[in-house]
Amino acid sequence: MSELKSLNDAFVETILSDSTLLTKPGELIQKLEPLLIKDTSNMRSFQTLQKALNLNIGENILAAIEDEERLAEEFKNAKRTLQQTGMQDGRIEDVLNLIKNAISAVKTKEQEKIAAAEAEVLSHSENVEEKSTEDYWFCQNCGAKNTGKFCKMCGTSKEGIQRHTNAPPSIPVNTTENAEQSAEPQYNSHTESKKPLSGAKIAIIAVIGTLLAGFAIQSIIGKSKNIANNQPQTASVQEQKSDKKVEEKKVETKKEKLVPKPASAPSELAFGEIFIGQSENEVRRILGSPNSITTPNSPEHRHFEYNDMTVVVTHGKVTGFISDSNRYASKRGIYPGSSQADVINKYGKSEHAFKADGYDIIFEYPFNSEDNRPCLLRFAIKNGVVNYVSARIWSEEEERREKRSQEKAQQAFINYHTLITRRDFNGAFNTFSKERKARYKNSVQNFSQGYSATLSSEVVYMSLNYINDNEASFDYVLVARDRANGGVIRQEFEGKVVLVFEDGSWKIAETESRKIREEME
Repeated sequence: MSELKSLNDAFVETILSDSTLLTKPGELIQKLEPLLIKDTSNMRSFQTLQKALNLNIGENILAAIEDEERLAEEFKNAKRTLQQTGMQDGRIEDVLNLIKNAISAVKTKEQEKIAAAEAEVLSHSENVEEKSTEDYWFCQNCGAKNTGKFCKMCGTSKEGIQRHTNAPPSIPVNTTENAEQSAEPQYNSHTESKKPLSGAKIAIIAVIGTLLAGFAIQSIIGKSKNIANNQPQTASVQEQKSDKKVEEKKVETKKEKLVPKPASAPSELAFGEIFIGQSENEVRRILGSPNSITTPNSPEHRHFEYNDMTVVVTHGKVTGFISDSNRYASKRGIYPGSSQADVINKYGKSEHAFKADGYDIIFEYPFNSEDNRPCLLRFAIKNGVVNYVSARIWSEEEERREKRSQEKAQQAFINYHTLITRRDFNGAFNTFSKERKARYKNSVQNFSQGYSATLSSEVVYMSLNYINDNEASFDYVLVARDRANGGVIRQEFEGKVVLVFEDGSWKIAETESRKIREEME
């Protein structure tokens, strides 16, 4: 059985392995969940941390890690952001302390790396210094600098005696030249200057240099002619390949240029330069006059229709927008064409997700506008990529209605396991959808056989995946106690449940689970 980890230990350990995970809340949560799911005492704090990370505070703090003053300011900003969500001060402090501990560990690790590198450089410089102090001497015959017993250039010994070698004699280029050389006296490089080259030597060197240069030029010209005359097709193919690579590079560059910059507006509810709460005058200044203005819902909500965006203006303020153009991007860089994985990495798991006709799934994320009104930022996913981006004001009534719906769906699943513990199998069976009942041939007896040894079943953790008017999905952890081998075995399961709204109430439609722990009591 693996050792259980506290939330602090698991968080610090994960951030130390890759500090950039602070900028990817979705990926970070996925890595943390398996480390914590076995210890249900961590779940409430884990959910709080998840909400905080989804507000992008980790990315801002990591960007300021090198500047102590800016880092302190970002922690203050993070506290204000969390307070705006209604989070309790105690939980805010817990979350910020977790992140502070992780940042401190990252900085310590970097300092240790720097210290190790400095020590290695110091060690290397000491070795070089030791080598530089070795004894050396200059040859009395040719003046070369040496460290061994014999000259590396002419073989003369350190004491001035010529060393005998078995090397073959050198082949003279010109006997007259060699005679002149042998007739010349030897000069000591430290006491006298060397004799200048004779006119004969200079002439010979010049002739040899001219001949060598001529041969080299002829060789290059000959090779060029061979390539041109003997392999014209290959050269042409090479040129075509080269042209093709250049064109491909141009295309890649154009594709890179199509990726829009993140929204420049300060609000999370922004797309390009347009954001919720912006004035009508600012919209006209940025986008110009609209192609048309419509009022499909009510006269007070005017739709400004542009080529690549629709902006909803109510009483002179932007209250919504929608766009399928990749000319713009959200504050965190998501645009039509971004992958579903990109959305989750940047915004985390959406608790306001649902399926809709023509789309794989729709993710919605709650944010407050500049004038502190609750809003939803939406990414509609089709064929694995973002199809459009929109934002709108989320009324308090909508929020209350969704919260009540979520609580009822969650309670339906909890009630099912309470009824199992009470061994009220008829009541438990009636929490199923019609389709799920049909799988048991509408027989309570067929269903109850699977719980013959069960003593209790309790849901200890639930997290919303998505919810809409017709369907809801949750992740869950439950603890079951069963009779086994004359004793009692305690088992923990994690899984996913899907509920559907049927005949006026929430019913269990699908469940899946896997065992994560078991022990005998």
